Amino acid sequence: MQEHWVKVIDCDEEYQAEIIKQKLREYGIPSIMVDKRDDAFKTGFAEVRVPSEHLAEAQKVLAAH
Repeated sequence: MQEHWVKVIDCDEEYQAEIIKQKLREYGIPSIMVDKRDDAFKTGFAEVRVPSEHLAEAQKVLAAH
């Protein structure tokens, strides 16, 4: 069965998404970053995604920090 990844947060900067991704991993929550920036104009954002079954736990971790 394939995992379904869902967005847990948008970040203005890639480094912010990396910090959040690392924090989630410290809690044992798998996470990935999806770069949604336009390379030509360097505008946009980065998404942090987690498997759907970890969404509620990830939201609690982020709310606590």
